[in-house]
Amino acid sequence: TVKEVRERRLKKVGIIAIGLSLKDKLFQRPLDELGIKYEVIPEDLANSIDKSVFRVMEGEDPRRLKKPAIDAVKYLRGRNTDGIILGCTEVPLLLGNKAEEKDLINPSHLLAEAAVRVAIGQRKL
Repeated sequence: TVKEVRERRLKKVGIIAIGLSLKDKLFQRPLDELGIKYEVIPEDLANSIDKSVFRVMEGEDPRRLKKPAIDAVKYLRGRNTDGIILGCTEVPLLLGNKAEEKDLINPSHLLAEAAVRVAIGQRKL
């Protein structure tokens, strides 16, 4: 994910993730090491994301739970970010087709692409 941020030459990225990932600075630490600025969603929005993500994990329809994810993207775009990391597997599910928008970075998609490259012998992870 951080490699993708570098390749896109992003100056400031937003991070959408569950509260634990934000508190553990899963994405913030590597971005700090590269000197890339970032914005995270506020705690109340992270709590809403948590609830939606956990409900999707329990089998609920993500289309009915998408509002917090849409609100998080809107919030981060309003903070002048160049790109937004969808830092939880379920966030793209919540966003549906909107997860394909140009400024969004889907780590699960990047990991899947890397796994395919490794599987066909093109490159190591």
